[in-house]
Amino acid sequence: MTPRQLHDLFRTQIADTIEPFLFSKDEIYEYMTDAQRMLTRFTEGIPDASSPDVTCLEFGPEEEFAVMSPLVLFIRGASRASDRREIEVLNIEDFRYGTGGLTIDHDYLPGLAGPNAGFSDTLTWRDKRGPQINAIILGMERNKARAFPICTTGETIKIEVYRLPRGELTEQKNCHFEVDEQHHRHLLLWMKSLGYAKQDVDIRDDKKAANYEEQFMAYCDKAKREQGRAKHKPRTVLYGGI
Repeated sequence: MTPRQLHDLFRTQIADTIEPFLFSKDEIYEYMTDAQRMLTRFTEGIPDASSPDVTCLEFGPEEEFAVMSPLVLFIRGASRASDRREIEVLNIEDFRYGTGGLTIDHDYLPGLAGPNAGFSDTLTWRDKRGPQINAIILGMERNKARAFPICTTGETIKIEVYRLPRGELTEQKNCHFEVDEQHHRHLLLWMKSLGYAKQDVDIRDDKKAANYEEQFMAYCDKAKREQGRAKHKPRTVLYGGI
């Protein structure tokens, strides 16, 4: 289904097919854009391991932070572009208080069992520098990742992510949904919720708006469970004979 087809279906289902319309074209596409974004927020997002503007973190020499796309919802994994070696993805809280799970390059990740464990009194983890990045730390600044240690020569870190969809949906022929086709019709639930919440006496219906929102959230929950099952590879079950 194309955005234009969903636009027309929305008008049909909400009985807004005769001019003057209750909803402008721009309003409908705004609802549609928000519906696709909400679906990805309440499921796991769109998997992406190849879009350079989303999956590449560029650290210059001696730079602590790299800008991360605001589209990123969750980082699934990270690796150095220089040698393709996987690195740790940590939250700042994990790093401060010890993860117990750091297993790589211990020359630069020494014994994190406490706030400054493994470091001298005058050298904290924030001061550490080295020839390569062995972990990225999230949560210190919005839409940024912090290198650990700070790389003296600079490095590109490749990340695999779940992300939000790009841009706005429009009626242009080259515009398409980023969520899979089986979800397209269900976007109408959120669109109708927004439509019936419109500040207009001819259309506003709080009961319908709440009902469609509830249906949409239930669908998102179902879709998230299905995605969770799809991530696990099928396994052969061996049964013992009698």
